[in-house]
Amino acid sequence: MAEFSYIIKSKYKDSLDTLKNTSYDKENKIYMCQSDMEVVDFDKLTFILYPEKQPASYDTLLIEEDIKDIFCIEFKNQKTSDIDNSQLHKKVTDSEATLKKLCKENNISKDSYKYKLCIVYKQDTTKPKYRRFKENIIHFGLDKYEGIYFAKIITNEISFFKKEFNKKYICKEIK
Repeated sequence: MAEFSYIIKSKYKDSLDTLKNTSYDKENKIYMCQSDMEVVDFDKLTFILYPEKQPASYDTLLIEEDIKDIFCIEFKNQKTSDIDNSQLHKKVTDSEATLKKLCKENNISKDSYKYKLCIVYKQDTTKPKYRRFKENIIHFGLDKYEGIYFAKIITNEISFFKKEFNKKYICKEIK
């Protein structure tokens, strides 16, 4: 069986980009992150796999080959109340089909990896900030996919993502 990251780097290297670029909100012309860490631009990869008509897709795949983790990241430069839940659900189901196709066509054992969904959204500055007793509350009705498509689902503000990212990858602040 082939390794996910090897296939991406050898066959789909045009889909590689930085976390900064995959976090870009074209409509508002803003980057949600500033990291130059190399990741898979899953929108580009989806375009390569489906050149005629693209299904919905996540923004980013962050692959940790050594521990067989794949983070599926969707950046939403919106407050939670403005996010379209049905659009997120479509991204989950369409992206799952894209990942299955990618794995099947490239002899990758999809089940050898743990997939973790991260929905990263803008902080709502109109509401008072409070400390959560339970760090990860799954929003947008996505909890139904935990244990089916994903080993873990994280939905949280960009500030939480940046803090956890910086802890894990010990890199320069991603602002």
